Amino acid sequence: MFEGSGYEHIVKQKIEGSLLAKKICLIIAYFIIFTLPSFLIISFCPIFLMVPFILVIATITVIAYLMTWKYTSVEFEYSIFGDTISFVNIYGKKSRKGKLDVDIKNFSEIGKYTEAAEKHLEEVIIDKDYLFISHLLAEHLYYGLFEDDGDKCIVYFEATDKALALLKKYNSSAFRAYERETRKFAPTQKEKIQDKEEE
Repeated sequence: MFEGSGYEHIVKQKIEGSLLAKKICLIIAYFIIFTLPSFLIISFCPIFLMVPFILVIATITVIAYLMTWKYTSVEFEYSIFGDTISFVNIYGKKSRKGKLDVDIKNFSEIGKYTEAAEKHLEEVIIDKDYLFISHLLAEHLYYGLFEDDGDKCIVYFEATDKALALLKKYNSSAFRAYERETRKFAPTQKEKIQDKEEE
């Protein structure tokens, strides 16, 4: 069911960790692809063949770049149309790859990823997890629990006020479940005071 114009939100993955490593590895790969064959050609080929062969190698390097470098620029988009939320990966601002569609009513829990939520989730057996976030310390990091073909799944995303309002509209019980399940792991007033004293 689709209503209205819907809502879309995009976040860009921060260049760190595995994404940074991917960038570095690709740069090294491009360098090797071009320089190693070029060195061999210069060393062993007749002069009149050097330029054509090097042009071929340069072309191959450029093609490799065009085909792979886009995967080092990653954005995550989620869109809410009616009672469905869809998540998609965007590579190089052009290539889109559909990843996940969830009926909002299928979420058993939706809530902010806090310390209490982290402790609660340690007790939940998760079969599949999906990350659509800019980085692990994102300020508005939320999660949603749902089942898909018998598998317990969790999706992490960065929620805006508009997105939360729409999610609550179609499944307010998932937010109540979050409050109920994480309340037991919330720090007590005594623990909060002790944390402040330690700071």
